[in-house]
Amino acid sequence: MVASSSRGGARGGARGGGARGEGARGGGARGRGGSPKSESSQGSGGQENGGQGQRGIRPNHDSLVSHGNHANRGSHGPGHHAGGGRGRGMFSEKDKETIVKASRPKTIQVAGDCTDDIIIAANGNEKIQHVANFFIKKNGFTGFDGQRQIRYFVNSCLVNLSNHHSVDTSGLLRDLSSSPGLDRLTEIMVKPMSVDAGDIKNLLSFQFVVLPLIGVLTRESICQTTMTSESGLIYATVYLHWKQFLEQGVVRCIDQLLDRGSLKDHNPTAHMLVKDPSICHISSLQCAMLGIVRLVYQLIKRQQDARVTLAPLVGNLYQQTLRCIGQATSSAEIKFMNDLLERDVDRLRRMVGDVQGTFYEPMDPSKLLAWGSSTTTKTSKTSKGPNMVHLLMVYDPPGDLSDDGPRHDNDHAEISRIDVFPTHKEITCPRLPFLPSNNITDAPHFLPPGWHRQLDIHFRLYREDLLDSLRRGILAFLDVLNKIGKGNEDNLLKQNELRKHLDNNVNLNVYGNVKLLGMRCTKNQGGSIKISFAQPSQAMNTSKKERIEFWERSKRRLKQGSLVCMTSRVGTSHADTTFGYPDFHMVLGTISSRYTEALAATDTEAHIHISLADPSLYLLMRNTATNMNGSQRQWFLVECAGGFFESYRPILRALQNCVPATLPFGKYLAPSVEELAEIRKVGSTIDPPLYSRAPGFTFDLSILLNGHEFRLDITNKDSATQAVDVLQRHSTLDDTQASSLVDTLCREVALISGPPGTGKTKIGVDLMRVLLHNSPAMNCGPIICICYTNHALDQFLEHLLDEKITGVVRVGSRSKSQRLDDYNLENLMSARGKPFSVRQALRDVEVEWEKISKEINRLEKVLRTDTLAWEYVGPILMMNNQEQWEQIEYFQQDEAELEEAGGDFLKVQENAGQIPFVRWATSCKAIAEEADDDFPKVQENAGQSPFVRWATCRDIAEMEQWNKEQGDEKVSENEKNAPTSNTFALLVEEKTASKKQQPFLHTIPNGNRPLETLDGDLWNMSKEERQRLLESWKPEVQGSMMELMGSLLKQMEKIGKKKNDAYDDVRRGILRDAKVIGLTTNGAARSQTLIEAVAPKIIICEEAGEVLESHILATLSASTQHLILIGDHKQLRPSIEAHDLSSDSNIGQHHNLDLSLFERLVTAKDPLPSSELTTQRRMRPEISNLIRNTLYENLKDGENVHQYPPVRGMCKNLFFMDHAHPEDMKDPYGMQSYSNTFEVNMVEALAHYLIKNGYDKP
Repeated sequence: MVASSSRGGARGGARGGGARGEGARGGGARGRGGSPKSESSQGSGGQENGGQGQRGIRPNHDSLVSHGNHANRGSHGPGHHAGGGRGRGMFSEKDKETIVKASRPKTIQVAGDCTDDIIIAANGNEKIQHVANFFIKKNGFTGFDGQRQIRYFVNSCLVNLSNHHSVDTSGLLRDLSSSPGLDRLTEIMVKPMSVDAGDIKNLLSFQFVVLPLIGVLTRESICQTTMTSESGLIYATVYLHWKQFLEQGVVRCIDQLLDRGSLKDHNPTAHMLVKDPSICHISSLQCAMLGIVRLVYQLIKRQQDARVTLAPLVGNLYQQTLRCIGQATSSAEIKFMNDLLERDVDRLRRMVGDVQGTFYEPMDPSKLLAWGSSTTTKTSKTSKGPNMVHLLMVYDPPGDLSDDGPRHDNDHAEISRIDVFPTHKEITCPRLPFLPSNNITDAPHFLPPGWHRQLDIHFRLYREDLLDSLRRGILAFLDVLNKIGKGNEDNLLKQNELRKHLDNNVNLNVYGNVKLLGMRCTKNQGGSIKISFAQPSQAMNTSKKERIEFWERSKRRLKQGSLVCMTSRVGTSHADTTFGYPDFHMVLGTISSRYTEALAATDTEAHIHISLADPSLYLLMRNTATNMNGSQRQWFLVECAGGFFESYRPILRALQNCVPATLPFGKYLAPSVEELAEIRKVGSTIDPPLYSRAPGFTFDLSILLNGHEFRLDITNKDSATQAVDVLQRHSTLDDTQASSLVDTLCREVALISGPPGTGKTKIGVDLMRVLLHNSPAMNCGPIICICYTNHALDQFLEHLLDEKITGVVRVGSRSKSQRLDDYNLENLMSARGKPFSVRQALRDVEVEWEKISKEINRLEKVLRTDTLAWEYVGPILMMNNQEQWEQIEYFQQDEAELEEAGGDFLKVQENAGQIPFVRWATSCKAIAEEADDDFPKVQENAGQSPFVRWATCRDIAEMEQWNKEQGDEKVSENEKNAPTSNTFALLVEEKTASKKQQPFLHTIPNGNRPLETLDGDLWNMSKEERQRLLESWKPEVQGSMMELMGSLLKQMEKIGKKKNDAYDDVRRGILRDAKVIGLTTNGAARSQTLIEAVAPKIIICEEAGEVLESHILATLSASTQHLILIGDHKQLRPSIEAHDLSSDSNIGQHHNLDLSLFERLVTAKDPLPSSELTTQRRMRPEISNLIRNTLYENLKDGENVHQYPPVRGMCKNLFFMDHAHPEDMKDPYGMQSYSNTFEVNMVEALAHYLIKNGYDKP
């Protein structure tokens, strides 16, 4: 083979001048003994060799090593050597770095949802950069003065919001979403537009104003911002004027330009605009159409009803797209743009079709007959595989699709309507939930094959995995309560007493004597209730130190984020007999905070905070789980061992939020009926990643080639073959690793499998190196790396650090790696200052939070103290009895007049500044005690004194006192038979009273009428009647208060979201600058909004065989263009909680929840193409034979494993040990862990023995 010296010339040709390859540097191929040439002698040889090198593609291997004459041209100086061997590894580190950092060919990367690289801001932007802020913030602005001002305003926005400029865009985004900013946008959108407007003052140029405005509205900093409230206001404004702006304006203008076949403006004044360097110029009709289509996509994605309203518009855009791509062209760039345009319009049509079409498929009875008579039907009880007859017979679709109607209040056909939290009726429902089959061809389902069905399957199965243990545990506990009967509940709290009544398959912790201590509103937790409960028997009546130790060691008990249930018996008069277990209340919630000090509060009680799934149930607990009025019932706190709720919730929410029409790779991961038929006809083939199809793009593999060069052209099959050969000879990859790497770069869904020790992590790291090396040409942003566990993620990221890849950001707080501390997102965020707009947003959020929290705390205080306040009673009374409401309300308005009139007929204090109502309100409690009556409490403050006076019967008490003081305790028979009267009732009709009115004896109301007749004068009611009426108001008033509480808590959630959005804007800036973002699959789902804002195009999943398919689906987004799954489906499957959903159980084989996406694709009847690593370099042959003969028949041993010496001190290098020592007893701390003391001692002794034999390192 000729020397690699001549690469410099070819490389120089590729760059067309100034090349820095070996020849261009003057060093040529140094071989052995070659010396590098000084930088001053970097020659011009590369400039002479353009030709094929323009795209840097080597069609055959000879091109890799170049020809000697190229080297001669590319080097001028004594350091050049014409010969030399292949010289693998003979390049210096500096030479390698020079090659690696070589410039890349220019490519067209415009795939995505934004238009920053399609409608590009003008270069001459300095003079207009601040125009946008001026027009938005100008005081007294009455409107733009013609097209020119609008043109500069739009182009100024374009400059400031473009991702090509390092300007803080959050400030302008907030300004545009303000009232003045929205007014400016509205003014532009409603103005008339024309394709021949030129520079006419009162007409907008479609080419120079409207299209740049569309570019503004589809900027990355608006489309992908985390400040969703602000961007939402902007798109809502556009949607409000869509008919005038889009249908009557934009669509009409683009029609005219398509007729012309160009974007040319025929107005004579247009030439002035073409020469203006500060104005954006759109290059082609395809660019214009892409901008319009992507704006409509943003509207449809955000506005649910837009999928119906804009359906005709989408139809017009589809027809215009056909016309646009039908125009003849020979340009590779235009052809690529046409492909993107067709792809984007098809996505719009799918989104519109999803709303307009119906997806529900009725059950076909003929399928049952067909399967029953089929020779392939399973007949043997021992045969493996799903029983199709059984599936068809038990098929009962969800919600209203079922012949028997919905199973419960949370049973719906659309997964978006299902509450992630279970409900009382759902848990106690006797009917089985609808659990679809996964990866079973022809299994019954109400949705046709496709993304809708795939999301539905995994949402329902994954949610059932969460609820199964909770449902079993709660129902088992309720069965126990039913068996033991009332009054015997306390016995269950004794140690091991509950276990005697439970099945061995049920594992739960139960805490008794639950009491509601109130609700608190904090910045971190929102609204949560505080409860107390009896200490577990292990911690009861122990010292504070012992209790703290118990709760610290019981970390899995009441873990923050766990789903718990509080339950209590209910009277039969209040029972709901619709479903089973009607005699029990049930309140679900999650642990919102867990502090050891609070759990160890006293020797008998522990305290904890819980966020209720349904805040309205707070009232139920307040009425029955407190000591008020002796009404406390025995409440239990039930915690079931099983799925951790906070690890399930983000995945389930992400699946609910997925828009099926926007998800990528549907034809591979969730093919439709038509796509399935095509696959079975021609087999599975995988397209290259979208970004790699851009004209001019090739993968530069030099980062792996130890100083050599090669460019992989994914459109050329020969190039892929040559790339494998080059990698085998010049990199550290073996044959299967090299072919796997090339296959992965050529497939948009890439699968790499391999037994242990075959280098799966290495291939992942090398893939990352290649992708990062090519990232400037790919324009793909940061690469997402996901793993199922924090440990696997930390290991992979540490491998990247070992390869000097430092642009890593680790998302999540559970990393155990100290090396990654400085790369943690939150630590990086703390070190970065917040821009003004973010600080302003946080200040606004703080003000809103203070206001809402005060309202919540005030409302909670009223509820907790069981008081009735007029501000809550008044609205209810006004709706139910206008006359009685007026009697109280008008009394309040007459307060000043009553004070003036009260001197003659009321006994008042000498302090004239204290009006009677204030005195009444402040003395209500004492009067109630004197009267020895159990009246409902009312809020005691001066502002509600008339209602307080009436509710506490203060007026009656004062009349009684008045009569007593007059010495007339007996009333004549005539007065007793006379109609009852009340001085204060007269005050409702008479605005003033005579100051000289003489004292008289009051007739005390003493009626006892039934509730149905109490609709007259409030002031003439007796004490008993008032108490009866107040008690009748209380449920409705408190129900209204709880509705208000729920509304306030929702506002609190929105405030929390605004706060997170503001911080996410800072996080987004950090992630956008990163090269690699590392997350667990759960963290990716939890950060879905943030990840979507970063819009990564490449996702690499390590250990994919252990990751549930639902986790992968939750990570995908519309921006994903390349999915790389690396794993081994023959090792451990994903871990799930419900055995009845696993592939290993007879029932679970119908559901296959633990079947990973990786395994499903590799082992399908029509599997996707995949790559396999076969050479292992970890296990000595004795060990590898164990798996080679059972699982991996193609497994080969590397040369290094044959050189392992025997293990010192051992007779054999491989042996198995068996013993009959049982596991230890269950631990008392509820850790659900298992141990075997014998095995621990044996391993410890063996380790000591090996150390003594000289093994002191792992």
